[in-house]
Parts: sequence; structure tokens; C-alpha cells
Amino acid sequence: MSDNPRFRAWQEAQKLAMDAHRFANSIPMGKSADLQNQLRRAANSLPDHLSEGRPVSEEEAPGKFISDSIGSLEELETLFYLSGRMGYGKPDRIQPAIAKLRKVKSSVFALRKSLLE
Repeated sequence: MSDNPRFRAWQEAQKLAMDAHRFANSIPMGKSADLQNQLRRAANSLPDHLSEGRPVSEEEAPGKFISDSIGSLEELETLFYLSGRMGYGKPDRIQPAIAKLRKVKSSVFALRKSLLE
């Protein structure tokens, strides 16, 4: 199962979600609770979309969950950058998170390609 593109993408998304939670927890309390919540929500939605992604029927587009996953990745990336610009994250914490996010994005795109073949 570990060589399944969907499973690999899901595993990487889980790790990214955990990192995003740790990053959100590092934002000083009371500074930006909304930003912390948005980070957590976006991080949680990514593996959720990947786990919910089975089409119910053959007519249903298999790519909807991929589109939703990509949307979650884009939102999370924006929130990481915004956190840095607001002074809530140092580049040495944000850049590795974004590098991991891009790795997950690559896995999601590989998954999309495998589904379209």
C-alpha cells in the first residue's frame, strides 16, 4: 500500500498537518487566535480531502478531491507566508514548512496524474 500514490500523498499530508499545528502553537497566545485557527483548519482539511476522495460512481469526477486538496495547500502556504509577514514566524521555521508543503503538493499532483491515466 505504501507505493500507492494516494496513500503516499495522504501520509505526507498528515505530517504537514502536524507541522502546521506545531507552527500554529508557536504563535504567541492572544496575538492572533484567528490565524492559529485558520492554520489548523487548512492543515486538517488537506488529509481529510485525500481520505474522502473516492468517487461514489463512475460518472463522478475523480479529480474533485484533488482540486480541494490543492486548494487547502494553497491556503496553508498563504497562511505560512502571512504569519511571517506579521512577525509570527521566523524564516528558519517557515521555509522548512513551505518546502514540506511543496513536497506534498508534488505528491498530490502525481496522484492526480495517476488518476487521469
